[in-house]
Amino acid sequence: MHLAVLFSGFMKWIKMSLYFAIIDFKKRGNSVVIFERK
Repeated sequence: MHLAVLFSGFMKWIKMSLYFAIIDFKKRGNSVVIFERK
């Protein structure tokens, strides 16, 4: 039970991280592409 709670919390954290990463990616756009090329 404890592991299941931990896992669901971890999945929620991953979803939040992905959500903010996508927003950040859309905001910066070109600068991200330039950064990846370096």
